[in-house]
Amino acid sequence: MLIVLLWRAFPVEAEPALQTDLETNLDGYLTDHMARLKIPGAAVGIVQGDQVILLKGYGTADAGRTQPVTPQTPFYLASVSKSFTALGIMQLVEAGKLELDAPVREILPWFQVQGAGAETMTVRHLLHQTSGLSERGGYIRNLEPDGLTALETSIRNLADDRLHRVPGTDFEYSNTNFDVLGLIIETVSGQAYGEYVQEHIFTPLEMSHAYTTLDEARANGMASGFYPFFGYAVPSMRWMPYTLAVRPSAGLIASAEDMTHYVLAQLNGGRYQEAQILSAAGIETLHTPGVSLGNDVGYAMGWLTWSFEEAARAGESVPGAVSHIGTWTGFTSNVVLIPEKQIGIVLLLNSGDETRGSEYFRLGWDVALLALDQPPLAFAPSEDFVLRNGRWIGLGLILLLGVENFLFFQRKPGMALTFLFFFIDLALVAYLFFVLLPENNSTLPLTWAFAPDIAVLYGVILFFTAGLGTLRTGWRLWKLREAS
Repeated sequence: MLIVLLWRAFPVEAEPALQTDLETNLDGYLTDHMARLKIPGAAVGIVQGDQVILLKGYGTADAGRTQPVTPQTPFYLASVSKSFTALGIMQLVEAGKLELDAPVREILPWFQVQGAGAETMTVRHLLHQTSGLSERGGYIRNLEPDGLTALETSIRNLADDRLHRVPGTDFEYSNTNFDVLGLIIETVSGQAYGEYVQEHIFTPLEMSHAYTTLDEARANGMASGFYPFFGYAVPSMRWMPYTLAVRPSAGLIASAEDMTHYVLAQLNGGRYQEAQILSAAGIETLHTPGVSLGNDVGYAMGWLTWSFEEAARAGESVPGAVSHIGTWTGFTSNVVLIPEKQIGIVLLLNSGDETRGSEYFRLGWDVALLALDQPPLAFAPSEDFVLRNGRWIGLGLILLLGVENFLFFQRKPGMALTFLFFFIDLALVAYLFFVLLPENNSTLPLTWAFAPDIAVLYGVILFFTAGLGTLRTGWRLWKLREAS
């Protein structure tokens, strides 16, 4: 997530000027970048004013790579789901059933979380991601058990969690914010979250290939996700985590065609054809930032806001953009709205890689520029060297550990070297558990679910260090004592 917030701090250069035909330009751009990033399939939709001006699929959708992606192919939206939950909340506000500044405990009297000011947490805090709930905790909940009661059970389990800060004081992105909002929708509306979204958003927007459960989407042609396992794209649906516990924050599924209807409503004051799903003032509230993240980036309600400087022509003012991305095992989604230009785009991919996420996110920004008849951009990746090359660094470390163990058993070192090797192993284990995983808001189970090749590397490294290293040290100390 933070990668998305920081990408604009890096310098950009215009690629060579393209022809003026949008579809031709888009075909060439996406074909080249899909091949470079080994993305099997993509679907794109572009709207202008109250019209869809382009809707197209690229590449293949299924695990066998035989079925083409179409505009009707459903994709996993991941965090783009948050804007749907925010929309549902605003619908209830406009219906007079909910207030944005209502305390969460007023709506969910049993809601508990540890920490100062927990009782002051409001609906608005959740929408603006200023509740104090933790980012890491939100990711850990991605692995909660599935089931019809998964959402409420998961939120009730927050009773032992601790806020990172007092509500309303600072921004911290957390899926949990929007899952609590999903439960508020259920409580206030009297409907299950999926039923509410279907009746009040999907149906009036004629989103006929949108789904609120994974099983239903799979039964209706959902794209298969692919994960770059050591650089080779492999089907990932077999191990893709899914639970209704995070459906309001990351669990909706829709096609590019469906999403163009949604984008049209976002750009036209809540209206799509004859359906008015929210007032124009309500849409404006959803798009208005409630907290600044720096670098001219803000967080609204399920949307990021930023100044799209590269979209401004000479002599023109810089247009504002409203956007959100979603990443999941095998999927990337990107929605960009440019209200001043009445342009909106959606780009859905059946591939994703957290170690080079900025390269996937830039595709959405570039599609928006192409829609504005501007050349796409080239900019430095926002990930650091270690993250981008973590797989190969890990393989190199494993090779070194193998050599270390070979030399150890060949040369049978004395006590000083034995302890030196042991402390090197101990340092590597400590770095993994107390630095690397926490800095990436991850755990070993999360890594296995979302980056299995990285998890394999971690497992082998732990085998050499915590496992073989400990046994090796004990064996050598026993031999040294026996010799003395």
